Amino acid sequence: LRDLYFANGISMSPDQTHLVFCETPIRRCSKYYISEERVEVFIQGLTGCPDNIRYDGEGHYWIAMPSTVTTLWKLGMKYPFLRKLTAMAAKYGFDPMFMKNAG
Repeated sequence: LRDLYFANGISMSPDQTHLVFCETPIRRCSKYYISEERVEVFIQGLTGCPDNIRYDGEGHYWIAMPSTVTTLWKLGMKYPFLRKLTAMAAKYGFDPMFMKNAG
């Protein structure tokens, strides 16, 4: 796969035809069909940052989202310079509160 945005969490479907994986920064989970080598969106625009995914054996996928998204996070995703500036500030101990309620 190309152009993944920090894939964080993967789960095999019960019939083993596809994988579901989450991409934390863009708040999206996608399906990768193994035999077709095709990707489609499973869910996008999540209210938080997906951190993992598990199939429960009963037809449902559970997606962990340990933090909600702040305005700063949204701006940082839109403007690379702001991400760089925030990373530099964090290096020197400034907490920019990128993610609300994060542990």
